[in-house]
Parts: sequence; C-alpha cells; structure tokens
Amino acid sequence: MTNTTLLINEQEKENAKALTQSFTRSDVKSRAFINALGAEVCLQYLQDNDISSEGIYNIHSIRKILEEFDISDVMLSNIHIDVRVVYNDNEIFIPKSHFDYKFTPDIYVVMQVSKDYSQMEFLGFFEPKMLNKHNTNGDYYFIEKEKLSSPVDFKSYVENFAGSASKDLSDEDIENAEFLIVSMADNNVSEADKKQLLNYLKNSADLRNRFIEFENFEMLAYHAINIIDDAESAEPEINEIPLDEMLSEEMDLDMAQDIELSNALNSEPLTDSPFGIDEISEDEEQSDDGNMLGNIAAGAAVLGAEIAGSAMASAALAGAAESAEIAKDTAGAAGMAIDAVSDA
Repeated sequence: MTNTTLLINEQEKENAKALTQSFTRSDVKSRAFINALGAEVCLQYLQDNDISSEGIYNIHSIRKILEEFDISDVMLSNIHIDVRVVYNDNEIFIPKSHFDYKFTPDIYVVMQVSKDYSQMEFLGFFEPKMLNKHNTNGDYYFIEKEKLSSPVDFKSYVENFAGSASKDLSDEDIENAEFLIVSMADNNVSEADKKQLLNYLKNSADLRNRFIEFENFEMLAYHAINIIDDAESAEPEINEIPLDEMLSEEMDLDMAQDIELSNALNSEPLTDSPFGIDEISEDEEQSDDGNMLGNIAAGAAVLGAEIAGSAMASAALAGAAESAEIAKDTAGAAGMAIDAVSDA
C-alpha cells in the first residue's frame, strides 16, 4: 500500500531555508520556502520509492529563479515534475505564469501541507492538459481534487513516461545562455530574455549546474568583500583610565624599563623567540596577511573561470580583481578579516 502521508524532517526544512534566506520581501520568501520544501519532500518520496534522481540539477535550486518565479520543479532524466503545495485540498492552484513562460511540466504533483509544517499529504498528480483554463482568477488556474490521479499510480507513471528532460544545446545557445545568466544576476533582463533562459535551463542539466555554481561563487565573493570592508571600518576600542591610575602606571613602567635596560646591558641579545620561531615585525605580519588575501582573491578568479566560462568568467574575473585590489589596500586589517572568515 502506498504511503501518502509524508513526514517533513529538519534537514528538508534547513535546505529550503538555505535557498531563501537572502530574499528580502517576506511574501516572496514565504512562497519560495514552501516551493523549495515541496520539492525536497517530493525528492525524498522518490528516493523512498526507488526512483533515481541522482545527477539531476533542479531549476528551483537556482536562487534567482526561485525568487523570480513560482517554481517547484523536480527534473528527472525522463520527466519534468512540478510540485504544487496547497493548504486546502479544495483550492488546488497552478500559476498561470507557467503557461505564459512556456514552462509547464509533464505532470503536476499535488501535496497538502499541515498547519504545523510537520507533514505533507500526497493528494495525487495530473497532466497540465487536465486544467480547465476558464477556471481561473487571472493569476492562477484551479483544478478539482476529484480530477487527480491516485498516488498509487505515480511510481509506474513516472518510470514508464517516455520523455526526456534534457536536450543538446548548440555552442551558440550555451554562449547566449551564459550571457543571460549574468544579466539576470544583475537584474538586467527583459521578459523575453527570461522566457528564453527558462527554456535553456529546462533543456540542460549542465547549464543548471553552471548557474548554481555561478551563484555560489558570487555569494562567496560578496561575503569576502563585506568581511574586508567591516575590518577596514572597525575602530579600535579605547578604554578611559582615570588620571591617578595613569600616573601610577607610568611610574611603574619607568621602573620596569630601568630594570630591563640594566639586564639588557649585561646579557646576550635575544635573536630567537621563546617558541623557537624567529620573531616577526608588525609590518611583516601585515604584509603576509595582505599577500594571503591577495592569493585568496587570485584563487577566486581561477575558480570563477572554471565554473563559468565565456561571459560568466568575465564577470567573475572582474569581481575577483576588485577583491584583490581591496585586499592590497587593507593589509593592516587583514588579520581581523581572516579571523572573521574562520569564525564564519
């Protein structure tokens, strides 16, 4: 018997939060979170039922796409699934934008989430052609739960679906897609460009993976620059000391310096540190730290070139070069920056 009550574990929730934590608008974050969570639960259901989803990169895993579009896709090698999570089984809705952007899946899977987000009920699935497009409120199409196929038939339907969720792209298509990826990351794309990019991503798992890695690199570079900026702007802490304490400390210091001077005149000079390591001047420490950050930035440039290529590489290299220049100019704050990176 097919289990249709699917428990939501903490890892699935954390994965969904990780994809949406950078979104600023609360309504977008809520919608994107439930979409990501639905896809996570569906992927676990596939795994529990021995349906392989390995090596397939989903479009909703691209943060920029998840933020812009109402998408909860699961891309298998032979079939494109979109998960619709509802709160009421009498209100099953499908975004009209899927049809506007020509991004309809092969089937929709419908799940009803509990009020405490502890579980989802697998209500069934259906093909897009089952929708009555007259049953709409303008933004969404609706379908009655009685029209859904039973979850019992889901495994055999998916395994026997004679389709393909991947197509070969020409070199020109790939180059254009990479340009659109960078443009979309910079919020500089038209609606027609978005439609074209979605089509590219739908047809190429490799391209989806490139976009995901490009976003991860951009996020890494952004956090690195912020750490350096924070270190540069940090002011040293100054503790006020009462005048009488200050005078007393100065007198004690004068006495200590006299004793140290006397000892120094009657002893061999210290050439090695007590720990067996040559002592390093403050200037040398700053120089080494600055070189370290410069090397990190240079390494980031190589990483950017590897994960992106052509148009995406240009953007990555430009960002890395800027990071290297900042690192060089802020060598004095490098120690603080490296500590912050370690803590993060």
